[in-house]
Amino acid sequence: LPVKVSSVVGAGDSFLGGMVTAISRDSSLEEALRYGTAAGTAATFNTGTELCHLDDTMRLVKHVVVHSCTEASVLPA
Repeated sequence: LPVKVSSVVGAGDSFLGGMVTAISRDSSLEEALRYGTAAGTAATFNTGTELCHLDDTMRLVKHVVVHSCTEASVLPA
């Protein structure tokens, strides 16, 4: 997602946390990817080693669009 990044520290951990949380709640893989992406992006708002905040993640998740890897629009030419 296009956002102003303060730090990328913790973005991967937040991504994984968002995905695992969604999967543990029986979400689909697509939904888990959406929550992971939102959480990872939300973590970039913070400085230092701070992870994502729930309110930021929930605000961002509705903007995440997951595309299939087989769709021609997402494959490099």
